[in-house]
Amino acid sequence: VMQRALNYARTFGLLIVQHPEDPALAENGVMNGGEMALRLGLRGIPRVAEVMTIERDLRLQAGLPVDDAAETADAAGRETALAAGAS
Repeated sequence: VMQRALNYARTFGLLIVQHPEDPALAENGVMNGGEMALRLGLRGIPRVAEVMTIERDLRLQAGLPVDDAAETADAAGRETALAAGAS
């Protein structure tokens, strides 16, 4: 589905904006996993739930002249995925 969306966006010069989160990996979390989630007693979403989705999309768009903006509060995870996509 994302590959088709990327091709469609390329054809019409559109921007794809998404919230990268794999529900299977998010495990019913309600906020980014970490110390704050632990302090608040809330179930955290592991960083990998966002990073895996961003990495997948970077691999799909490799070579396509399309912008893909990742909306995420986990900047460190995004930077990791961007670095992985660049290599």
